[in-house]
Amino acid sequence: MMNKDNMRHKSRATAVPFYSKNYKPSKLVDLDALASRHSLTEPDTTIVPDMLMGSMNPYSVYMALREHIYKQDRYLKDLSMFCYNHSRGIRQTMLVTGPSGCGKTEALRCLQEMTDIEIKICDGSLVSKQSYKGDYKVTDLIKAKTARPIIVIDEFDKILLAERGSEVLIQGELLKIVEGGSVQVTGESNEKYDIDTSQMSFILIGSFQQFEQERCDKNKCSGLGFDAAAVEPKPFENDLTLEMLVKSAGLFPELAGRIMYLTSVEPFSKQDFEKLVFNKSTSPLTKIEKIYGHKLKISKSKLKELADDAYDEALGIRGLTNKLINLLNNQIFDDFQSGKEYGFLEDVF
Repeated sequence: MMNKDNMRHKSRATAVPFYSKNYKPSKLVDLDALASRHSLTEPDTTIVPDMLMGSMNPYSVYMALREHIYKQDRYLKDLSMFCYNHSRGIRQTMLVTGPSGCGKTEALRCLQEMTDIEIKICDGSLVSKQSYKGDYKVTDLIKAKTARPIIVIDEFDKILLAERGSEVLIQGELLKIVEGGSVQVTGESNEKYDIDTSQMSFILIGSFQQFEQERCDKNKCSGLGFDAAAVEPKPFENDLTLEMLVKSAGLFPELAGRIMYLTSVEPFSKQDFEKLVFNKSTSPLTKIEKIYGHKLKISKSKLKELADDAYDEALGIRGLTNKLINLLNNQIFDDFQSGKEYGFLEDVF
């Protein structure tokens, strides 16, 4: 008789790779149920480990995030400690830098599902100064469902770009809410009321791609003397510092002084993209197939080619995900057109 250890070993040995034609996703996601979970407070139990349902343990958060975010060890550790400290009532401000499409915002979306802390993710590029026209004001950032949320301002670097040579300085208003205190906001019916930000934590996210490129161009050297090698720095080769962002990117010194964490994500190499796409837990293909309920018929060599293309285009995981979605959409249409419905998974609910 086969014991349990042998059975587990056999199961792992005979597991079908997700890029194989015989692979099927474990279940079809009910999109209505998924939307309901996202809109209510019920956690998505497909990714919530039991250890996170009780006390907030930073190592448990870190290990759970590693199941869904490829690489980025430093960022995941910093984010786990940030979340842990916030859960204990310690308010903080963190700035996250690094190339687009490498997991900065995705890690926070995972945290939204893993914890009962409200994490509000806002697009900083849509924010306008309080006295100027625009649909989204700085004070709208702090309109949350709970008194102790984590407010995430994505595309923070776009705010700094917009303020170049301008007197419309949104950072001044951001400073007020980050400092903590009573802030007056306007409701939907134009009524005025106060929100206390003293229990809120803030995460500012930006790629700072343009500033990185400008810095590299400035430090480019053609080489001096015979046989001197040219020096051409690459974006994101070295971490940005607060001092550099104040000096070259226009970050307010006062706002920089409120930033307790400065962390970054690493750029992906071509090999990283290939490892990521074949890693079942972090591959965008696995997530896409679960959402669509279809298995994409794709060869290992084609998948590798897509990963290499995504690296060359420098669009990060988003670029790779879009390519896979387009392939799957075309396949689904062709399958229905032929009447085969090949690859469609039966509803398991």
